[in-house]
Amino acid sequence: MKDGDWIGIETKKGRITQKLLVDPTRPESRECGLGVWYPEMGVETGYGWKKSNFNMLTGYEQIAPPVGTPELKGIPCRICKI
Repeated sequence: MKDGDWIGIETKKGRITQKLLVDPTRPESRECGLGVWYPEMGVETGYGWKKSNFNMLTGYEQIAPPVGTPELKGIPCRICKI
């Protein structure tokens, strides 16, 4: 996979698609983009927020105690080129 490829990111909880952006200083690391949406999909679909939002990859079974939100670091996932 190379910079700019569309990829699928999948966990036991869900699957999303995002565009791969490789950080040249850390090419082995992967991070999800925040606040991805698709204005062209229209308001009736919520602008397609579920298609690429990393919250779709998490569950609420394990909550970070200090803030009461799902743990978002170090989630095991599968990444594949679409």
